[in-house]
Amino acid sequence: MKKKHKIITFILIIMVIFLVQITNKIPGIYAEQREKTLDTYPATPEGVVETYCQVDFNGGGDYWNRIKKYTVWEDAPGWDTTILVLGYNVRKIKEDNNRAQVIVEYYTVGEYYWDAIGPVFKEIKKKEVLIFKLIKKDKVWKIENPQEPPHLNDGVLILVEI
Repeated sequence: MKKKHKIITFILIIMVIFLVQITNKIPGIYAEQREKTLDTYPATPEGVVETYCQVDFNGGGDYWNRIKKYTVWEDAPGWDTTILVLGYNVRKIKEDNNRAQVIVEYYTVGEYYWDAIGPVFKEIKKKEVLIFKLIKKDKVWKIENPQEPPHLNDGVLILVEI
């Protein structure tokens, strides 16, 4: 019996190591997605989108007040649907004097939405690619669109469920 217990323990350790290795191969996952404390507003279009994505990824209270300074939107994205992601990757594709485009690749695992009965989780594992369009307004870059549902760290909602 002790030998069986040791084998099971060994297999579990190998599985954990394997999962950690896979997780570390996905760009921008967990460790790199922690929201930074910024003393200054990001100077580049990709910096604005990266900071917006960090705030979005981490979710939490006072969400709208934390993201609105990076956008030109009049109101917050709706929470009737929430996309769950493992991580994301940000890269600039185009910039001129007062317009820019930045690609964000999200590694999605599913979405939560509300139907007539209540909350529903739908598993959707895919790479979602969004092109953020920015405008320079009052000498700072701001996100114009798209105004997508929140893209939260999948661990945020898992913790809420417990």
